[in-house]
Amino acid sequence: MRLRRLLRTVGPPPGKVNRLPAVGPSRPEVRRSGPVGALGGLTRWVERGWKRQQINGRTVYRGPYMVKDPGTGKYLAFRGEIVEGEGRLAVTVSGLPAETRNHPKRVCFSPLGNDVYIVGWMSPPRNVDEAIFYVEKVIAESLNRNGQ
Repeated sequence: MRLRRLLRTVGPPPGKVNRLPAVGPSRPEVRRSGPVGALGGLTRWVERGWKRQQINGRTVYRGPYMVKDPGTGKYLAFRGEIVEGEGRLAVTVSGLPAETRNHPKRVCFSPLGNDVYIVGWMSPPRNVDEAIFYVEKVIAESLNRNGQ
């Protein structure tokens, strides 16, 4: 009711047609295909180029953890694998930089051998995107800490 009153007070004079401008994007919307995240964008694992496949009834994600090197400004890639099954995520990362040994969360990374580490969780991630974000965050913090 208030809207009608407002439109009457600011609307066109009686007998004139009220043509409102179209509201929307100024250019066509580009839609990328892939799973959509909670905020409507592509999920982190898709953005980062991870691949998903089914193996023995489990979903396996493989791809790079991407972290910006504070010294060069270039992105560093660390090979990762996440296995989703029985409501849990098993998260591994290969080739962690030496700087992570000085990070407070270093105890979260347990060596499996051949420079591969499994990630332990105090609070497990709810999804693959959270797992990727956490690993990238710890690596980035480690690299930035030593650069200061």
